[in-house]
Amino acid sequence: MGQRYRVWSQLATPNYFEVLGIRPSMGRLFGTEEQVEGATSVVLGERLWRTRFGARSTIAGQSIRINGQLVTVIGVASRGFAGCSPMTAAAELWIPTTASPRVAPELGARRDRRVANMQIVGRLKPGVSSDQAELALETVARRLEQIHGDRDRTANEPLMRVLPGGRMFPVRDEQTSRGPLVFRSSSSPWSL
Repeated sequence: MGQRYRVWSQLATPNYFEVLGIRPSMGRLFGTEEQVEGATSVVLGERLWRTRFGARSTIAGQSIRINGQLVTVIGVASRGFAGCSPMTAAAELWIPTTASPRVAPELGARRDRRVANMQIVGRLKPGVSSDQAELALETVARRLEQIHGDRDRTANEPLMRVLPGGRMFPVRDEQTSRGPLVFRSSSSPWSL
């Protein structure tokens, strides 16, 4: 049996890399094949590929074990890409949200509306402001809240916040002067 080690991973929808405009440095990234429930593919971060897999050019198509389950490495993400929130959780590996909970136990709760363990990431359409997007998303979230009977929030508490890329915490630019710790988004190509 091979060496075991812990890596930081992120769960990502099949269109995650496409939405962010990320290209593979080798192999491919998630696509239509990962839209199927029970997908068994993963994407390695470039640093993990170099440090743990010796930058092998044959890594795409190879099997590795995650939580005891066999998965197939389909590609390596662009050099330097560490996910959408690299300041707080730089990813070394991406697992599709369609994978089995045996690969990623967090996925076992993905259909439980009481569990909020996912974040929405996207790109603003050209010409759409953050405020416009937030209003549209808030409308959809309130409608879903009514449909599913989720009433454990106050009516004035926002359900959705649009933040610049790289931030995991609901801090807007106009609020950054209020505290000593500030998370600024970078000018990386995957920033929103």
